[in-house]
Amino acid sequence: MYEVRGSCPPAANRVSTDKGWREGARAQALYFCGDWRGYRYIQAEKMNERKMTTFFGRYLFENPPKETRVYELKFTASKSIRFDALSEHQRDAMKQAESVGLYHRITDQPWIKDRPRAYTLKKPFDCFFVKCRAYVVVWFYKPRKQKVFYAIRIMDFLAMEASTERKSFTEDMARECYSDLLEIS
Repeated sequence: MYEVRGSCPPAANRVSTDKGWREGARAQALYFCGDWRGYRYIQAEKMNERKMTTFFGRYLFENPPKETRVYELKFTASKSIRFDALSEHQRDAMKQAESVGLYHRITDQPWIKDRPRAYTLKKPFDCFFVKCRAYVVVWFYKPRKQKVFYAIRIMDFLAMEASTERKSFTEDMARECYSDLLEIS
């Protein structure tokens, strides 16, 4: 069974609702991409924090902040996100970066015995020290809607957590205490 979406010709713009295109795969959607005559397709995947990092990284390259900042990105496809999604070590590091500064050593790359020339990405330098603003950036994902990222300063985030009895926070709560609102198309 197929469902037609978008303004492209029906034959070129189909969404599969069958049991996947690969054997044993879950039901997955294929969305039309590019010139409709070429029938090029890309596989649509579920949105997650990894893809959020890509969107956010592109945004920072196009709109670099005026001063150094550190970010912890959090993603949710539901109406709320737990406060403990920000781990204790992340809280401590972000508070330290905002108050006295944070030193971090970048770990060395692994060497793979069977593939001596296969390394992960090369590190840009050995270590760094930052004393800057620290933000928890939260994206309450809604499919096919504008990407709105709430950048909340770490101290505001901790104050929001202390001021409520809840174990999670909603988009309305984030809207009340954000420092920066980033709308990414």
